[in-house]
Amino acid sequence: MLQIFGWGGGRMRRIARWAFYAVSFLAILYLALYGYAMFRGQRFEPGNPIHLFFSPEAPGNSFSWDGLPWPKGR
Repeated sequence: MLQIFGWGGGRMRRIARWAFYAVSFLAILYLALYGYAMFRGQRFEPGNPIHLFFSPEAPGNSFSWDGLPWPKGR
């Protein structure tokens, strides 16, 4: 049936094969980088913390029960 529409096993298998290759490449790259980090043996020490500054004029985006269509008890 799929052969009629041109979506036979060949195209899907080729796409799946290349997706498998891509995921495998990323996994091997991750393991190589992890091995390199372990080989270097330097401990991770964080630097300066990130400071986030919020504008006091910005609208509040916190959650509120007031605008929901169902009662507060749910």
